Amino acid sequence: MLSKTIAVAMSGGVDSSAVAAMLRAEGHNLIGLTMQLWNQRRLPEIQSDKATGRCCSLDDVYDARAVAQILGIPYYVVNFEGVAQLVNDFTHDLAPLPGTHPQAAALSHIIRT
Repeated sequence: MLSKTIAVAMSGGVDSSAVAAMLRAEGHNLIGLTMQLWNQRRLPEIQSDKATGRCCSLDDVYDARAVAQILGIPYYVVNFEGVAQLVNDFTHDLAPLPGTHPQAAALSHIIRT
């Protein structure tokens, strides 16, 4: 194994799973991370049958965890729920300004604080 550890952002999808598998096959030390941007249990659409095919669902987290287990790497869900609300608030305030890229500005603000 190589000495440095690589953090792989794992969505539960094919792309991030394939990257993790390829890096693992090359002998890299890995950890898998999934960002939790909101509390899934509080979303009203999760309570209904309309939630199928939705990005970043609990099923996606379970898929990412299963891939990490198969690859034999540690896996963590990182709670970014407060950050997601900050980005939403920040981008909402910037949206009317011409020539702005609210998401990029919000992320720059978060990184600096």
